Amino acid sequence: MPLNLASAWEIVADRAGDRLAVHCGGVSRNWAELADCAARLAKALSEVGVGAGDNVAIALYNGNEYIEAEFAAMKCRAAVTVVLEIAEGAEVEDQALVDALRGRLSPYKLPKNIVRVDKFFRSPNGKSDFKWATKTAREALGIAEDA
Repeated sequence: MPLNLASAWEIVADRAGDRLAVHCGGVSRNWAELADCAARLAKALSEVGVGAGDNVAIALYNGNEYIEAEFAAMKCRAAVTVVLEIAEGAEVEDQALVDALRGRLSPYKLPKNIVRVDKFFRSPNGKSDFKWATKTAREALGIAEDA
C-alpha cells in the first residue's frame, strides 16, 4: 500500500515529536503538537462530513493554522486541491470563492457550504479550540448536535 503524506507526517511526528515543526508569528509547534492539533481538527472535519476523496479549500493567511488545517484534511484522506491566500483586509464574497474554484474543479466537487468566522479561537493552552470550531460549523450549517 502506498504511503500518503498524512501517514508520512505522522511517522515524523512519532519519531521527532519534540523537534520544531512550524513557527510563525511568534508561535512554535513541535511535531507532537502539530499532530495533536491536526488530529483534533480532522475529527471536527469528519463530524461535518469531510472524508476520503473530498476536496478541501483552505482560505487562511500563511501560518501555523494553515499547516494544521492541511494536515487535518490529509488525515481525513481528503485532498487540499486549491489554496486560497486572502490578502489581509480583503473582502471576498462566497460566490467569488466558488467562481475561483469553478475553473479548477469539476462541478460536483465545488464547495457545498462556506463557513466564515471573524476570529479563530484557541484554548488556554494555545491549541486550536476544535469544540468551538465544530459547534460553529454545526450552527452555521444547521446540523443537530447528535447528528
